[in-house]
Amino acid sequence: MTVTPLLLVVAQLAVTATRTSRPPSIDGRLDDAAWSTAPVVSGFVQSNPREGEPASERTEVRILYDDAALYVAARMFERDPARMRSVLTRRDDSGAPNDLFTIALDTYHDHQTAMQFSVNPAGVRFDQLSAGDQSSGDEGWDPVWEAATRADSGGWTAELRIPLSQLRFAQVDVQQWGINLFRTLSTRNELDALVLVRQNEQGFASRFATLDGIRGVPAPRRLELLPYARSQMETRRATPGDPFFDGSQVGRGAGLDLKYGLTSNLTLDATVNPDFGQVEADPAQLNLSAFESFFEERRPFFVEGSQIFSFGQGPLNAGEIFYSRRVGRAPTLSPNLSGVYAGSPDDVVGPFMDVPKASTILGAAKVSGKLAGGTSVGLLHAETGLTNGRVEAEQLFGPRTVNGVTTYDQRAEVAYRDVLEPRSHYSLARLRQDFRGGQTSIGLIATSVVRDLNSNRLDSLFRRDAQVAGLDLQHRWNHNRFNLGATLAGSRIAGSTTAISAAQRSSARYFQRPDQDYAVFDPTRTSLTGYTANARLRYDGPRGYGFGVTANSTTPGYELNDAGFIGQADFRRLVLSTSWFRPKPTKYLRRLGGELVWQGSWNFGNERTGRTAAFNTVAQFQNGWGTSLNLARGSRIVSASATRGGPPIISTPNVNANFNLYSDSRKRLSGSFFSYGFRTQFGTHVWGGGGSLTWRPVSNASFSVSPSYDDTHDRGYLVTKVPDALATGTFGVRYIAGALDQKTIDVGTRAAFTFTPKLSFQLYAEPFTSGAQVEGKDLREIRFPKQVNFTYYASDPDVRLTRDAAGNYGVTILKDGQAIRNFTIANPDASFRSLHGSAVLRWEYRPGSTMFAVWTHNRGRFDTGYTYGGIDDLRALFADAPENVFLLKVNYWLSR
Repeated sequence: MTVTPLLLVVAQLAVTATRTSRPPSIDGRLDDAAWSTAPVVSGFVQSNPREGEPASERTEVRILYDDAALYVAARMFERDPARMRSVLTRRDDSGAPNDLFTIALDTYHDHQTAMQFSVNPAGVRFDQLSAGDQSSGDEGWDPVWEAATRADSGGWTAELRIPLSQLRFAQVDVQQWGINLFRTLSTRNELDALVLVRQNEQGFASRFATLDGIRGVPAPRRLELLPYARSQMETRRATPGDPFFDGSQVGRGAGLDLKYGLTSNLTLDATVNPDFGQVEADPAQLNLSAFESFFEERRPFFVEGSQIFSFGQGPLNAGEIFYSRRVGRAPTLSPNLSGVYAGSPDDVVGPFMDVPKASTILGAAKVSGKLAGGTSVGLLHAETGLTNGRVEAEQLFGPRTVNGVTTYDQRAEVAYRDVLEPRSHYSLARLRQDFRGGQTSIGLIATSVVRDLNSNRLDSLFRRDAQVAGLDLQHRWNHNRFNLGATLAGSRIAGSTTAISAAQRSSARYFQRPDQDYAVFDPTRTSLTGYTANARLRYDGPRGYGFGVTANSTTPGYELNDAGFIGQADFRRLVLSTSWFRPKPTKYLRRLGGELVWQGSWNFGNERTGRTAAFNTVAQFQNGWGTSLNLARGSRIVSASATRGGPPIISTPNVNANFNLYSDSRKRLSGSFFSYGFRTQFGTHVWGGGGSLTWRPVSNASFSVSPSYDDTHDRGYLVTKVPDALATGTFGVRYIAGALDQKTIDVGTRAAFTFTPKLSFQLYAEPFTSGAQVEGKDLREIRFPKQVNFTYYASDPDVRLTRDAAGNYGVTILKDGQAIRNFTIANPDASFRSLHGSAVLRWEYRPGSTMFAVWTHNRGRFDTGYTYGGIDDLRALFADAPENVFLLKVNYWLSR
């Protein structure tokens, strides 16, 4: 293997681990005799604030190992112990200001991957797994390891025990790993490192020193079992006569997580009947757009190790090839109620429905790791079961009314099940081969979704199968200053003509657009294919200057929304950027940078869909404060999605601004503020802002509140479409738009109490309200495509506009004073309010074993045709029916 000059330089610094026959006790005292046999590692230098200068305080580290674990002892000297900062939080709460000691290990020695283990003076542990030669990574990775700390008059000490079973390394007699050591001194805003990576340099694991001395360690027998048991009770207001729910419901469950070392560097993770009751709910929102909302993955099985499945980086992604929220999603369908009304009953009691909140994950498994030759492997498979909804109702026939009381001659019970989500099989494979010491990599990815469609209804609504395959390249040279990335991927979906017609008509592509001929809607299709190709070249110079160019091309037929996520296909894009940042910190500035960006985009019909010039700047100060400003100017473009499948309209020039400011998070009271604004020449505007305030009255408690407000006035909002042969300018359909006024208030509140590093309690509540309304005076009809040309109903003498008591609009089109067309626009107003809350007690009662006691609370209401009430809607939440879930979950970690 060819080694780059950069790696040769790093290899000159080596750290030695010493074998011990008597492992030290992990108590933070550093008084075990074994530590005297290990050489001292010191000589830390500042990464910040005085880059390259010696650390302000001395740090000494020793490393031991045996056949079971790696042991680390660290002495952090401090001349003024009062300056030490230690916050008692739950594990992995990286937002708290802390002094820290960190050891980062590249056990594959691939110069790409780093396992980071950190501890603060209070003994709180932090860990993350990073890939791609990046310092940030997967904080959901939770290996089982130990740490103990002590504070004294000379500073503080830490002892770590990291079992070899939690690490992955090649099975060779003589090990050579990458290593770096870090120390954070919070009150000084100082970060020290054994190996310095300067701010104008790229890379993380590729800059590590080498860890030598480890030899003769056997391959660990890694079998870990994590069985769990769960009991929960759900309470909410019952509907009279509901046979499925009488006001409370008790449920129990059990499952198993398994981790098994197939080889020394390949691990199998599996879960059977998983439960995620302790996972925080998604944030509330009122989405009135044509596009699906994207939510962050929070479930531990899918979060841990997810980086190995990543494909491309940032602008090289046309969507997400694998979006794990598809697995176990909420049922796509609602119960078909045609059976309730079969036979034309005169009246119905009900219907009552029992609909699961999510599809059942029967099981999932993944294999991940890195082979000795530099090949990363990731395989995942998940099975979700057939999801049914239940329906019951009572049909009433032959009404008779006597003295105002109605009775019925005949009653009939109706009860049936309806399939809401078919059984589905999800598969994912990811391979990546490193070359040149990790400076070059080539990867492959493939996903597959297969559904069992055993009825005509399912076959018409779901795609039978979907596949995606892709290739990616990363190439770095000249000390990581040049970075070339490229991706190429293709997709194919197959199913009935009805299912594929729905895919062609979806908001991602709108094949049915009547004015275009480059992506023709074909109702006889039973499959759809597409591709995406993306490339990016980036240069970051030693003096802080950089430039980049990115090109993207995604065909209209490219589709990911079976195993992945894509909002919109059908685009070509070119992005040019140049940037500068101050390469060295100063007395007052930690970082100062700016960027100029130009972006243009076109669809495959060569219509310009985007053209923006932007300026971005960011400043971080040595006192812990920071700010950023983004300014952008957009040009006149074609909006092909505004009419949701109709002809395009013109989007007028716009301006956009974003501002952010945050204070020093090391203080007891800290906060942040953000604001944004957007305006077009046509009158659409969006503005809003918010922030956060965090108070830490004592070291083990924190309180925070994060309010935000958004005011949107969208003059291009499509209210409805009405087929009409008289609308010749818009291809036989009237496209009626209006000014949508939507206002949203969201207040996130949190409280956290940590009693010990292994026992914590958290409270969370999010009141939310959002309402939207369309005023009749701005209702207008689009007359011709690609023009700012409308018929305003309220002021047109050939249009009569009325509104009834229910809020519905009546429209009469006149010609020579005579009505030639009448139609109704359903009340377009809507309002949604909700309150999500939870309380979680988490206790790690033994290493790897945890008990959760959880209370979740939900209440809310969605109304159409409802005028938004703002703050009054938040008050009205307390009148809405609550739903409470009380859950107790216990798992027990077994290892051998």
